[in-house]
Amino acid sequence: MAVHPDDPRYQHLHYKLVCHPLIPSLTLPIIPDATLVDPSFGSGAVKITPAHDTNDYAFWKRHSTDSTTACDDAATRRVKIPLVPVFDAAGTMTSACQVPSLIGHDRLHIRKRVVSLLEKVGAYRGRVVHDMRVPVCSRTGSVIEPMPQPQWYLRMKPLAQKVKEVAERDGLKFLPENPTKQLWDQWLDGIQDWCLSRQIWWGHRIPAYRVLSPESVIVRWIVAETNDAAQVQLTEEERNSGYTLQQDEDVLDTWFSSALLPLSTASWRGEKGNTEEWRENYPLTLIESGGDILFFWLARMAMLSTHFSGTLPFPEIFLHPLVCDANGKKMSKSVGNVLDPLCVIHGKTQEEMIKNFNNTLTAQLRRGGEAEQAATKTIRAHEKEIRRNFPKGITKSGADALRMALLDYTRQQRQINFELRVVDVFRKLAIKVDNAFIFYNNTKALEPFTMTDLKAEDLTPHDRYIIHQTRLLIDTVDKAFHSRRLYDATEALRAYTYDILCGIYVEFVKADVSPVESGETRTSKRRDTAMTLLHTLLDILLRLLHPFMPFHSESLWQELSPETRALVDEATIMTATWPTVAEFPKVKDAGGDEMEKVLELLDILRAWKGESGVVVPPKGRTGDFVRSQWVTIQRMGKVKNRLRIAGETEDFGEEVGWICEK
Repeated sequence: MAVHPDDPRYQHLHYKLVCHPLIPSLTLPIIPDATLVDPSFGSGAVKITPAHDTNDYAFWKRHSTDSTTACDDAATRRVKIPLVPVFDAAGTMTSACQVPSLIGHDRLHIRKRVVSLLEKVGAYRGRVVHDMRVPVCSRTGSVIEPMPQPQWYLRMKPLAQKVKEVAERDGLKFLPENPTKQLWDQWLDGIQDWCLSRQIWWGHRIPAYRVLSPESVIVRWIVAETNDAAQVQLTEEERNSGYTLQQDEDVLDTWFSSALLPLSTASWRGEKGNTEEWRENYPLTLIESGGDILFFWLARMAMLSTHFSGTLPFPEIFLHPLVCDANGKKMSKSVGNVLDPLCVIHGKTQEEMIKNFNNTLTAQLRRGGEAEQAATKTIRAHEKEIRRNFPKGITKSGADALRMALLDYTRQQRQINFELRVVDVFRKLAIKVDNAFIFYNNTKALEPFTMTDLKAEDLTPHDRYIIHQTRLLIDTVDKAFHSRRLYDATEALRAYTYDILCGIYVEFVKADVSPVESGETRTSKRRDTAMTLLHTLLDILLRLLHPFMPFHSESLWQELSPETRALVDEATIMTATWPTVAEFPKVKDAGGDEMEKVLELLDILRAWKGESGVVVPPKGRTGDFVRSQWVTIQRMGKVKNRLRIAGETEDFGEEVGWICEK
C-alpha cells in the first residue's frame, strides 16, 4: 500500500503492515511516496501491483530491496516488496493470486466475484465512479495489460558516447539545425539501455540459446549465430549428461535490424572473416528521414554503425517535415483524418474511400464487444471527415504529382499542412509537359527533320533567350540540390515550363518549325535548327524533372528518341547524364534588346483596351525582329485585327511610344 508522506491521516502508519482482506496470512507494507499518491483523491491510500501497472512498477523500483535502480533520494527506506504476476499471458488468474476460487478465471471476469468475496468478509466499503485512463489496442479494442517479462537489453551509454566523440571529430550536419542538434545531444546524453526483444511472431529471432538440463532447468545461455555454432560451445560434461539447446522464441526489435542498414547495404557481413570491400559503399552521403523517428532509427543507426566501423554512417541528416492534415492536425486513424496516398495516386470517390477504410476494420467488427464498439466509433469519425474534407472525392493525380507536391512542401520545416490543391498544381504541370511533347511530336510527324549542331550564328533572338533561361534553370536546380532547398527546384521547374518554355518559346518557334512550303524565304536549315533546339530543351527538361517526376519523365524520355533508345540495351533516363550548361553553344547575349523589347510589348498589348491603333516599333534590329514576329505577337497579345504594325517608312514622331491610337 502507498500513502502520501505528508498526509496526517496515515503518518503514524508509515512502514507498518496491513493484512490482505482475502488472504489473512499475507501482510502488505504501507509505504510513503509523494510521486504516486494524491492525498485528495479517494481515501488517499493506493494499492500497489508492480507486476501489472507501469506506475506501480516505477514505485517498486524506488522502494523495493529487490530493485537495482539507484534512488534519487538517499534517505528513502527500502523494504522487501516481491514482484508477483497474478495472471498469465492469456489473462487467466494463476495460483500466485492465492485465492482458490479465482484461479483459472479471466482477470476481467472475476471483478464481481472479488466484490462478493470482500462483502462476505465485511471489508467492502462501497463504490465510487471516477474517470481513469485505460490503454486500449487500436486494432483489436482489447485492454492492454502491462506484465513483467524477461527481456534482452543492449547497454547504450558507451555507444552514445562514441557517436558524440566521432561526430565532434568528423562533423555531423543537421538540416534543419535548430532544434534538431540540441535534441540529438540531449537524447544521447540521457540515453537508457535498449530493450531489444519482442514477443511477436515475425522478425529476426534472437540468436540466444538456453542450455537445458534433463529436468528442463535453464543452466546458462549461449549466444551464437546458428544452432550448430551453439552446439560447439557445449562442454563435454553437458553433452554427456544429456543437456539440450533451445533457442529463445523472442525476436529482435525491428529498429535493431533497421539500425544496421548502412552496413548491410554496403555488403558488411560482420567482423569474422570480414573484408574491407564494404567500405567502398560506406558511409552514405546523407540520410533523409522524418523528425519523428530521429531517435528510433537515425540515432540507433549512428550508434551501431559507428561501433562496428569506427565512422559515422552519414555525415549529414536531412529531415523532412511531419505530414499533417489541412488543419495542421497529425494524421490519426482514430480521428479519421488519414489520407491514403493510393487514393491520391489512383483517385477515389467518397463512397470508395469509405468502403476501403471500413474493410480494414472487418475483423475487429466481427469480434463483437468492446472491439466492435471501438471499430464502429472509428468508422463513424472517419466517414464524417471524408464527407467534410472530400465532397467530390479525390482526383486521380498519379505518384509523380504527389511526390513533387511533397517535395515542394518542404519549405514548411516543422510540419506539412497537406492540401490536395497543391498536388493538383503538379498534376497540371505534368499535363503541361505532355502538351509540349504533343506539339513536338505532331510537328515532327508533319515533316521529318535532321538533327544538326547548334551554332550561335544560326540562332534567332528567341533561341538565344530560351538557351539563357535554360542555363539559369540548370543552375537553380543544381544549387537547390546542394543546399537541400528542393522547393527552389520545384518552383523553378514549374515557372520555366509554364512561363518560359510553353508560354514564350513554343509560341515564337511555331512559325519556325512548320513545314517549309515552296516560295518561302525560310529555309529547311532554320527548321532543322529550331527542331533540334526544341528536342534538346525537352530532353534537358525531362532529365531535370526526373528526380521529382520519375515515372512521367521516364515514359516521355523513351518516346523522345525511340530509335536512339532502341540501340542501347535497357536504356533508361536514370543512367542519362545530368544536364549541364555545356550542352548549349555559347551565346553573346540572352536574346538581346530584341526579346527584351518584345516581352515589354506583349505586357503592354495584354493590358491595352483600345479599339484600334498602330504599333510603332523602334528603328534598327529590334524593329526588324518585331515585324518578323508580328503574327505571333498579335496572337499572344490577343489584339488581332485591332492593331496593325507600322511600316519601316512610316513616321509617327519620337514621342509616340509603342502604340499610336490616331
